[in-house]
Amino acid sequence: MEDDIEFKTIPTVQCSTANDQCVKVKAVNEGLEFVIRGCRSRIYKADVSIPQNLHCRSGSPSLCFCKENFCNSASSKFQNLLLASTLIFSIIFFFFLC
Repeated sequence: MEDDIEFKTIPTVQCSTANDQCVKVKAVNEGLEFVIRGCRSRIYKADVSIPQNLHCRSGSPSLCFCKENFCNSASSKFQNLLLASTLIFSIIFFFFLC
């Protein structure tokens, strides 16, 4: 990510706790793509319940969880295609309905 020309000011963060996971949330609408990447502990509120064994789901919105640091990077296209919905639905629910 350090060689990313457009976003040099966004720091790369490692998910440091044993129970934390890397997360990628992606939504596509009318040709626009919105992507959030980060650690589960930083993206979700502490009281949000999401299954620990959830890996990847496809579609839009899509959702991907993985344990290895930086596994949610832009280069892991396979994982991006496999994961989806739960995280974005949770985000939409908590941002717009709470």
